[in-house]
Amino acid sequence: MESENQSAREQLRTEQKRGERKRRSESSKSSSKRHTGPSFKHDPNRGRITHEKKFAAHPIKKLPGGKHGDIRIVPLGGVGEIGQNMTMVEWGSDILLIDTGVLFAGDDAPGIDGIVPDVSYLVERQKNIRGVLYTHGHYDHVAGAKYILPQLGYPRCFASPLTKEILLSTCDEVPGLVDALKPKFTDCNPMTKLTLGKFTVEFFHVNHTIPDAMGIVIHTPYGAIVYSGDFKFDYHPADGNPANMGRIAGIGAAGVAVAMVESTNVLVPGFAPSEYKVLDELREIMEEADGRVILTIFGSSVGRVSRIIEMAEDLGRTVWVTGRSLIKNTQIARRLNYFKCKDNTLRQLRGKVKFGPAKKTLILCTGGQGEYYAALTRAARGEHNSLHLQKGDTVIFSASEIPGNENQISTLKNNLARHECRIINTNNGHTHATGHGYQEDLKLMTNLLNPYYFAPVHGDLHHRMYHRDLVISDLNYPEEQTFVMDNGRGLILNHTGCRLMTPKEEIKTERVHYEFGRPVPVPELQKRVKVASEGLLILTLQHKGEKVSRVSHRSVGFLPGDPQHEVFKKIHEAAQQAFERNYDTKRSHTTLEHIIAKRVEQVIAEHIDRRDKEPVIEVMVVG
Repeated sequence: MESENQSAREQLRTEQKRGERKRRSESSKSSSKRHTGPSFKHDPNRGRITHEKKFAAHPIKKLPGGKHGDIRIVPLGGVGEIGQNMTMVEWGSDILLIDTGVLFAGDDAPGIDGIVPDVSYLVERQKNIRGVLYTHGHYDHVAGAKYILPQLGYPRCFASPLTKEILLSTCDEVPGLVDALKPKFTDCNPMTKLTLGKFTVEFFHVNHTIPDAMGIVIHTPYGAIVYSGDFKFDYHPADGNPANMGRIAGIGAAGVAVAMVESTNVLVPGFAPSEYKVLDELREIMEEADGRVILTIFGSSVGRVSRIIEMAEDLGRTVWVTGRSLIKNTQIARRLNYFKCKDNTLRQLRGKVKFGPAKKTLILCTGGQGEYYAALTRAARGEHNSLHLQKGDTVIFSASEIPGNENQISTLKNNLARHECRIINTNNGHTHATGHGYQEDLKLMTNLLNPYYFAPVHGDLHHRMYHRDLVISDLNYPEEQTFVMDNGRGLILNHTGCRLMTPKEEIKTERVHYEFGRPVPVPELQKRVKVASEGLLILTLQHKGEKVSRVSHRSVGFLPGDPQHEVFKKIHEAAQQAFERNYDTKRSHTTLEHIIAKRVEQVIAEHIDRRDKEPVIEVMVVG
């Protein structure tokens, strides 16, 4: 019996094995037909993200969505110029601000200390401001604070320790302002996370010519709004901290709705050069120089200055520092441990000083842009009390030439040559590296952030339009997902997408010019420009009742070398007649002065060929 059962079990196993072999054979035939037959279609994009899939399956598509109201992203400054960077993000009754930069005045604004955006819209809504977020400590991002923050009721501010200290140092000329602002600051770093009203805010580390530069992430239900700040990708930066590309990519993977990426160097192809190449070059120059080395640099280039001081100490050179901004920022950086050196290595160049051996001396100074009152410029003219140039000095320009400064820089170099100084700049040495990314840096940032919408910021209109076109052509962005904003006219982000504000939705934002801490009215500024180009004529009329007893004048820039010119006699006569014909005890002196000035303008136009140029006329009636 047992033998029969065993035989039956063996027969069953044999049949099962035959069935399994048959199934495998049929499966193999079916597979062969599927993969080799004419009906098979290979998908080469399987598992890959095409441009079509990129936006159709974009991370913001996975967000909960819903209607949460309009979010307005509006540049108040910084997208029509290089400077006065300031951006507003407004969501209902919550407002965040990014940076409060200044624009330094040019020849078209004589006597002006700084230019900032008009913030009247914010003044009316200052109770809604949840915070001011700062990207880094350069003046075009922080130095407008002394003009802007008091108007806004001293809102809360968030910045890195270095950025905070540099900002506060720009406010020390205003009595009580530093004490008012200090308690409003919260120190931040790339790992900081904030909840400000309905917004959640984070930061990320980027490379720039100043340590602690950061980009900003503002989280919303529609996806993140990202502001790159000033940046480049540097794998060997001065502070030793490369940008965290993994973190930037993580921000992109979480869903970026709008990315605002800087455009300063968008016209330059390739990647921006690394800072370490500059430092290697500067070290080689200092090692080879037998005499003093005088290095001119922007006072805000804290990262490079820090490494130069440590390098000089290693080479046995004493470092003398001159230039107000350079001295202040160097003191701040040392206090915050951005560099370390012995006390006798670093000294201020003030008054009469006794330098050590020329081979052991390094002088850091401002003035590389040819600014008239800067340290190097005064030394080149022979007007600096402490720095007297001599044959054998090596002068290094460790800064780029700012457009518009070419003539004064050329004058500076000629004056240096008269002292038989050796001049090294970016034309004959790798003495400077920009902190602003070139085209490949900008494309890399945009690719890592992977925004659904793209809006270039910083720079002139042609920079931003070129940047927009670059993203469309090289990153294959649809044109309708890119925007070129203007100051006051930004974006509206909501559940339907993102669009440019209409002219009716635009926010008023004009340039406000400041001198001695007070705004200068536009007519006054226009008068200054006219005085500078066309001259000034001051007329004084003394009178007794309705009769003029004396007319005198003084001219500046208007026929200054010929006070007896015939036209002045005609001006005196016309002024006297205008006064006596229009005198009335009910008329104020101001009204009479205006009438006289108009008549004098006519006389000048009739008797002087000035090619439609006329001096500013000021009339003073005394009596």
